Amino acid sequence: MIHFLSESKTVVKIEPVLKTVIPKPEPRSYWLSALAAVIAWSFSFWNEVLASESGKMGEILSLEPGYWLWVSSFTILALGINYYHFQLRIK
Repeated sequence: MIHFLSESKTVVKIEPVLKTVIPKPEPRSYWLSALAAVIAWSFSFWNEVLASESGKMGEILSLEPGYWLWVSSFTILALGINYYHFQLRIK
């Protein structure tokens, strides 16, 4: 989210010595948000998680509403950022 906000600034930066416009870097937040959503969804395929630092594994019995809220927040963030970059952004 922070990367997206820094990319979507409309302020043009000017190099102080040469008084030239500094070009904006290519946006990468849409790839980062999609990667975060894919990683969040990938946890639904796990059968076990690390239960303690000693290495004991614990079985995942069910995916509760908190998990789905967490996954849906990443998914909505990724959809919103990608919609902004590919539909609303004027180059």
